[in-house]
Amino acid sequence: MYCLEGVDNGGQVRNLALPPEAEIVEEHRPDMLGGVTVLKGTALARPPEDWHDVLYRVASEPEQVTFVAVPYYAWDNRAPGEMVVWLPECLGLAEAPPIPSLASTSKASASQIEGTLAALSDGLEPARSNDHAIPRFTWWDHRGTAEWVQYEFQNPARVSRVEVYWFDDRDGGGNCRVPESWRLLYKDGEVWTPVTGASAYGIERDQYNRVTFDSVMAAGLRVEVQLRPRMSGGILEWRPAGD
Repeated sequence: MYCLEGVDNGGQVRNLALPPEAEIVEEHRPDMLGGVTVLKGTALARPPEDWHDVLYRVASEPEQVTFVAVPYYAWDNRAPGEMVVWLPECLGLAEAPPIPSLASTSKASASQIEGTLAALSDGLEPARSNDHAIPRFTWWDHRGTAEWVQYEFQNPARVSRVEVYWFDDRDGGGNCRVPESWRLLYKDGEVWTPVTGASAYGIERDQYNRVTFDSVMAAGLRVEVQLRPRMSGGILEWRPAGD
């Protein structure tokens, strides 16, 4: 049994299809995961959702990409990210990736990481704050501490609002809660500075908490939180935007 991981395939694998006639070859890699035999081949990649119709009208051929599959027993031993075992044969059945956004093209980092930073900007809409069907980012197992998570933009961008969907698993008996409090900072050169004119910093469950602030040209944005006593916390989706 083999699977495809994002770490080997440009970060995305749910958008791939493998035609029945595709040639697949073996390649032993002694320096990978203690020595494994991977599978390599050429798959078809589905473009972002809103571009699908346009691209398929003008492109003579769908995009072909080289993929790497690793033994299933060895997955999740490197970087977190997407993973699939079964690939559709028809490209129309592959999952269309979201259109690149300010968040998804940024470099994310955090004071503590459990889950995956990619969850912050994967475009997967939460059904509720205790949604375990989609990836999540948390500060587990830090509890009651001051923590942060940040985006560093590819290029400076003008921003004036964010939307944050908090992860909270109290309904399932877990130990993650919406934070006690939080604030936003923007990166000006190498300095992180609090935004001004911010609206209320919401901590509501089961919805996006939107904060507007005075428009600023920034190299990045940071969320700083104070976790509740004896509790951790996390984020399912974090979307910054401009004017």
